[in-house]
Amino acid sequence: MDFSGVRDITSSMLPESQVLEYANNHGGMESIEVVGSNAIFPDGYHFVMVNGKVIGLFREGIGDDHEHKLLTYRKRYCEIRLERMVSEFRRIQTRSLNEMDAGYSPPDDVEENLTRLQEQATELREQIEEIELTLNPPPPPLDPKLAAMIEASEQRRRDQRDRISALEI
Repeated sequence: MDFSGVRDITSSMLPESQVLEYANNHGGMESIEVVGSNAIFPDGYHFVMVNGKVIGLFREGIGDDHEHKLLTYRKRYCEIRLERMVSEFRRIQTRSLNEMDAGYSPPDDVEENLTRLQEQATELREQIEEIELTLNPPPPPLDPKLAAMIEASEQRRRDQRDRISALEI
């Protein structure tokens, strides 16, 4: 493992921007790893690696979980890439429309580039949704008997409310 450039061993959280920027320049989202304490580091510390290079350490907090932190980094990485992609799409689109308004023809590959950016943005949105579902899974379905009991209780409450509302003096 390469420990050169380890940034901080005392912070409560490695600055997200540093991790994401480093990952962006060195292999992308898939290269980010979050690893727990081992013989090299004292208990209670995690370290973040990109392509096997340790880029920072952070103290383990209450409820910290390697997988959750890793998914959080990856989600934010995708969000930043998506934001940049949307900006690039709008820039190309605006420039092309302005050229057309001025009477010029935009480059031949404009539509192809815009379509490619749309496809990549769709893929990123799908990745973000997958990560979001993993981070915040939907609650498990209720047991049918329990669901029926809850529905019956709510129906009784609605009926009682209707009866009380209908009373007049």
